This record gives sequence, structure tokens and C-alpha cells, in this order.
Amino acid sequence: MSVPTFPQIERRTPERSCKRGIGLAILRKYCFLAIVGVALLTLVPPYSTGAERKPALKKKELMTMVANAKTPADHRAIAAYYEREAHHLAESSRGHVEGTAIYKEKSATTGGRQLVIYQEMVKHCERLARLQAEQSKEAGALAKLHEDMAKAVE
Repeated sequence: MSVPTFPQIERRTPERSCKRGIGLAILRKYCFLAIVGVALLTLVPPYSTGAERKPALKKKELMTMVANAKTPADHRAIAAYYEREAHHLAESSRGHVEGTAIYKEKSATTGGRQLVIYQEMVKHCERLARLQAEQSKEAGALAKLHEDMAKAVE
């Protein structure tokens, strides 16, 4: 009994398949460049602004800092916190003003139960926009007071 033979698979060589050989070379080159790029990105710091950003204070840290503030630097750090807080609240207030406009527009084109829901959403957004705008002003005032304290301590 004879063993069946299978036809030999023809192996491709660069001479026989020039396009495939060039394609693999280009693919290898791009893979190499991608690996080098990823390696370089891991060496770059997360933010390359040149200045180190300090993490935001937590409420507990802020209260401790307020209780123990003696130097101009302490008061300036507290002022910076309240300036960031004022900015954040102002942004949120503007977002709620935009939400108010959107819900008013939607309530003009609907009726029934949806109309009631959109009207409640308009009230909600108006209320939050007003409250956050007031809080933003208060935080800005606190920031100014701490800046004044820093100048007074100098």
C-alpha cells in the first residue's frame, strides 16, 4: 500500500512575489515606528506645560488650611482654591442657562405630560443657574478677601 502524496506547496520568495515582499517590509517599518512612538510617549510626562500643576485641595484640607493660615502663601493658596471654585460654579451656571433655553424650546413644541415635565426642568435649571451664579460671586469674594489677607500679612 502506498502513502498518498500531497502536492508540494510552492513557497513564495521575494523574487516570485515582489509586491508581497515590499508590503511586508513597509508593514514592518510602520510597526517599528509605532513601537518607538509608544515608547517615547511613555517617557513624556503626562502634561508637558512646563509648570507642575498642583492637585486641587479637598474640603477637609481646605478647612485645615483656613484654620492654620498665617503666611501670605497660605492665604494665596486658599484664594486660588476659591478662584477655581468660582470659575467652576460660573461654568456650571452657564450650563444650566443653556439647559433652560433648550427645555424652553422643547416645551414650546410639545404638549400634555411632556409639557409639564419640560416646564419643571426649566424651573430646575433656572433655579440652579441663579444659585450657582450667587455661589460663584461669593467664592470670588472669598478669594479676594484671602488675597487681601495675604497682602496684610506681608
